[in-house]
Amino acid sequence: MRHAFLTLMLFVCFAVAPAALPWTADTSSQIFAQEIGFLEDFVLAKDRDAVLKQLVPGTERYYYFHSLHYQNTQQLNKVDEMLKPWIKRFGETRLVKQIQNRQALLKYNNDPKSTLDYLTRELNLYFAHQREIPQTQRDLPTKLDLKLISTERLIQQAFQSHSNTAGFTDKGLRLLADQTLTKMQRRDLLKRLTHPDYPGLVDLIVADLKERDSRGFGSEQIHRALTIKQLDELAVKFPQAKSLDNYLNIYLTKLHPSEDINWQADPVEHRKYLDRLWAFVQPLNQNFNSLKACVLFRRLELDLQEGKYDRELFMEYLKLPRNVAYVNPILVREVKSRSYIVNLNANYASQIMLLPIRNDEELIRTYLHHFLLDATNTNAFEPYVRQTYLSRQFAIVKILNGIGDTEKWASMLSPEEYKQVLDRVDVEFLSTNPEFFSIDDQVELELYVKNVENLIVKVFEINTSNYYRKYKREVDTDVNLDGLVPNFEKTITYSEAPALRKKRQFQFPQINNRGVYVVDFIAGGKSSRALIRKGRLQMSDH
Repeated sequence: MRHAFLTLMLFVCFAVAPAALPWTADTSSQIFAQEIGFLEDFVLAKDRDAVLKQLVPGTERYYYFHSLHYQNTQQLNKVDEMLKPWIKRFGETRLVKQIQNRQALLKYNNDPKSTLDYLTRELNLYFAHQREIPQTQRDLPTKLDLKLISTERLIQQAFQSHSNTAGFTDKGLRLLADQTLTKMQRRDLLKRLTHPDYPGLVDLIVADLKERDSRGFGSEQIHRALTIKQLDELAVKFPQAKSLDNYLNIYLTKLHPSEDINWQADPVEHRKYLDRLWAFVQPLNQNFNSLKACVLFRRLELDLQEGKYDRELFMEYLKLPRNVAYVNPILVREVKSRSYIVNLNANYASQIMLLPIRNDEELIRTYLHHFLLDATNTNAFEPYVRQTYLSRQFAIVKILNGIGDTEKWASMLSPEEYKQVLDRVDVEFLSTNPEFFSIDDQVELELYVKNVENLIVKVFEINTSNYYRKYKREVDTDVNLDGLVPNFEKTITYSEAPALRKKRQFQFPQINNRGVYVVDFIAGGKSSRALIRKGRLQMSDH
């Protein structure tokens, strides 16, 4: 007992000194390093309540000096009340420990047993000494009791020593998978996890998200490490997750193609990626209409490049409310929230690697012309597209393709509009033209040609070595061709009526070597260029 009493006295000295001199502590009291002026005011003040008003509520300085003042004035109950929000906000810091130590000692007169229990626990005292009697028979154990070092016992000791998971190493965290954890322990565990293979991880995250003081999904690093399967499970157990921006952004990044795949140059991988995106965003609520429109627009655009026209997908896009001239105004007026209206300039490149839409009228017009070509009326599109716009496009597509009574279609346009249709010169590439050619591919291009009597076709081969050396960038269609002599030139004469728009195919057997070529089509003061790359650098497995 004498040994225990000396230990107790040493502990008292250790416990009191840091509280009296908080600037002597290490990292946990560095917040006072520049506060000697306040400390002096506090120590010398006759009215410390007035001095304490200088502190900002909610800071650790606030909690610490108020607790110290209450202890000095024997208001120990107020100290207990102060410790609860302090620990909740900052955890068991070194300053908290100092106040707790002082509190235990100050309560000794009123409750000596609690103080002694506290000191025994904190100092890990063990009063099991036995009197040594000479020449007595000793019956000591010869084997270590495994229960003393069992996993269950060690886990309980770790919980008794710490209110969080500090009693476990990173490798030992898996021992907590079958334990019932407090809110603080669970949250501390989630902070420490780095890999998504932890047992029951989704349930841990859901339980934490349901707490009133949760910081929300995405606040912990482990949230970003979840797999797609785990994210789907989370959405089932925590349905509101699908309305959270952080959840959507994390999920969308999981849908990205592998970095080993050039998905933008590979139509198959490009389509797979867009299909994954659309499958995810389609069921989202209307707050995400702008995101839906961006994905759907690029999917429709890819279909055009492959000569496909998905009517159902197109109608899905038309149903999205947009503030543009051709949209039926009723579609916009009937939305319940302005957030449901699509923003064509919304940029989701960081989440889905797709550029903003900006302007979708050309795509809408192309699809309408395809579906209206053989249609007898515009009824199917009238709920989503302005009637005047529909009628005009209906008449134009019939005139351009020479279908039916031209007089009837002309009457649906104003004289100025009809004249514009007749006089318009088209030298326009089809979206189905390939973007890349291998060395052995036959170069073929398709164009829509209208109101053209003489079409001049020129082929230029670019000296790539000189170009790259001079401009230090890739060749583009804006390359200056002035002064260059074409490798091939041809003039083609047509005799169709000015109103008819015809699809023309052009073959270029002259482009039979690797390199970069520019094909220039000139007619009626208009020029359309195609940049042809025969062969390109790519990764090899050999």
